[in-house]
Amino acid sequence: MKYNTQRKKLIISEYGRNVQGMIDYALILEDKAERTKIANNIIDIMVLLNPQIREQDNFKHKLWDHLFQMSNFKLDVDSPFPVPDIEVLRTRPKRMKYPTQVIRYRHYGKNIEKMIAQAIEMPKSDSQKVFVESIGNFMKLSYKNWNKSIINDADVFNDLRKLSGGKLEIAEDTVLDAVYQTRENPNRRFQNNRNKNQRTNTNTNPNPNQKRRPR
Repeated sequence: MKYNTQRKKLIISEYGRNVQGMIDYALILEDKAERTKIANNIIDIMVLLNPQIREQDNFKHKLWDHLFQMSNFKLDVDSPFPVPDIEVLRTRPKRMKYPTQVIRYRHYGKNIEKMIAQAIEMPKSDSQKVFVESIGNFMKLSYKNWNKSIINDADVFNDLRKLSGGKLEIAEDTVLDAVYQTRENPNRRFQNNRNKNQRTNTNTNPNPNQKRRPR
């Protein structure tokens, strides 16, 4: 009995040894038409083994590329797609450049700093005030998600002042959670009051002279 570790290494293991054996068999056929017929059958089998590949764009092109790759680019058939360049496949991708920007408060993130810079450029108006308060609420939410704890509004105001270089201020009597709820749904307060009134009316006997039935 031979273990897979003692056998020839698979080029693309997701298709298994049976598909690799079919490709090796197609390589020894002398008739090109027969090789092409076998290659198309192998492509159909590869689709059956990986049905989710149908969801990808140009999945047939990808399968033919895999077929040529598993044959070490030696399979000579009439393919609907050109044979991929072996040098292109072996070329390593370029090293990604990771951001090297320094984030002053990592729990707030870089987007907060961009929002603050944008708020500073805005003219003094009610729109800027609303935007700054939204930034403060987002800072509080980011801190909670990062540290899994609550931060006081006063600390958020102080951090905002530091990040903006003293150019942005939020009134000390502002409650950030209340600002968020009001901005998220302006009709929430009205809806809550209406629901409260409905519950009150439901619990109140509409006719004071009529006696309630005992339960």
